[in-house]
Amino acid sequence: MSHEYEKGWVAHTAAWHRLADVKGERPTTWDEARKGYLDWEPYTGAVYRETDAGFEKIDGWQHVTRDDNDYTLSLQEDSYAVISNREFGNIIEYIMGLDIPGMPGFQYETLSVLRKGRIIAVSLFLEEPFHVPGDPSNTYGFFNVWTRHDGMGGLKGGPGTFRVVCANTMRASDAQMERNGFAFNIRHTANWADRVNEARSAIIASVGGIAAQQELASELVRRRVDPSEITGFVKRWLPITDDMTNLTRNNQERKRKAFWDAYESATCEGITGTAYGVAQAAIEVCDHSFPARSLETRTTRIMLGEHPHKARALALASKWV
Repeated sequence: MSHEYEKGWVAHTAAWHRLADVKGERPTTWDEARKGYLDWEPYTGAVYRETDAGFEKIDGWQHVTRDDNDYTLSLQEDSYAVISNREFGNIIEYIMGLDIPGMPGFQYETLSVLRKGRIIAVSLFLEEPFHVPGDPSNTYGFFNVWTRHDGMGGLKGGPGTFRVVCANTMRASDAQMERNGFAFNIRHTANWADRVNEARSAIIASVGGIAAQQELASELVRRRVDPSEITGFVKRWLPITDDMTNLTRNNQERKRKAFWDAYESATCEGITGTAYGVAQAAIEVCDHSFPARSLETRTTRIMLGEHPHKARALALASKWV
């Protein structure tokens, strides 16, 4: 089925699919959280092909397999490095142990084993959920983290409004992370462990960025802007000059139209007429409408916020407060 659920648990409230065990008390450690649900680790082994002379090893490839039932999770090149379930838990507990001023604490909320173990997902409960005043769409109650053993992604996490209990809610959370730009990502490369210290900075920025954005967004949402101010913003953000080629001019006009379409869409429902609504529309256009040379470029832009138009839009909007 589309939920692709194998086993797991949820705290207090049953999942929609009714397949997860319901815990009356939340676990306090990773060992408690995984016990009875994730009592296995992935391991790698050689890949062979059958020939007339017998079995021959295929160089450069490895299989990723569960050590409890020998189920093959994926076939990967040798450059792929497994992040074990134990290491995944260590990173989660690092997140839970962060002490950032203004940020609520974390508690375990769900553990989901999906696609026969190809994906392991955890939702952490924010003890004090918060939202941006005036924006009903931006209330964060969870911090979701998952790791993949299928080669379709790495270890990823970030805040969101969805409690991950299945593949569907994981995809929804993933899309929300990309849209809001709060996610961190650790790839399954050979030196991923060496990158954990770098990833910690990204995690802190991801978690601490919520509080920083909440403060800025609260100021932006209180600042009312009239149509003439928004028009001025668009002209400064996406300028059109006499020395532009017809192609460049047309591209700018297209981007301007995309901004107005986003501003008048459900994206800005409840926040139109505010500086925050202008900023949200600009961010959506940057993430989804501006051209990208490749899927990797677009993904990097969304995940890391590395886009000059986005930075300039936020800088211009911030001048209103």
